[in-house]
Amino acid sequence: MREIRYSQIRFGERYFEITDAVKELIESIADKLMVEYSLSRADFNERVLNANVHLQYLTAVLGDIKGKRVLDLGCGSCSFSPDFGIENFLAEPWLCRILYALGNNPVGIDIRSLDGEEFEYHSSCLLIPDSLAILPDSCFDVIHSRSLFDSPGLLISRGSDSGYLMYQRIRAQVPRILVPEGIFLHDYGD
Repeated sequence: MREIRYSQIRFGERYFEITDAVKELIESIADKLMVEYSLSRADFNERVLNANVHLQYLTAVLGDIKGKRVLDLGCGSCSFSPDFGIENFLAEPWLCRILYALGNNPVGIDIRSLDGEEFEYHSSCLLIPDSLAILPDSCFDVIHSRSLFDSPGLLISRGSDSGYLMYQRIRAQVPRILVPEGIFLHDYGD
């Protein structure tokens, strides 16, 4: 198992190659997703912006992402965030949606409901010890988390040390559910 933080990844000369490859992947499924979610091109581009960045990092550490089993922790769940009282489409599970549309078999976990999503998902509070016990052993190539451990909603509702506590509890479970050469990719501590 390797643990990699976003800040540790250096694209270097591969930057344009990776961004072009990810752009091509997203473009290959854009029409399908725009129809499925009733989005204009402009709305689609705005909504997949963060997922595009996540895919770039996944591609940087994995190479070809096709066929890779990805667990997205804190994947997002809805357009409305009661924590902030605003519409927040960036909190939707676009990484899992895109991976699924590409033919991968992602799994998303979020504290809020993911009912209606086509990909495999679980609603779970990741602060609970053994919150990943619902998942089988050695089943993921990558466990991904971005903006989870320092999420404003988490820190406001659960306190300033909740991100550290969640990271520690999840980190203890990661080796069991990753394949031996798997990667835990996150931005905690960046």
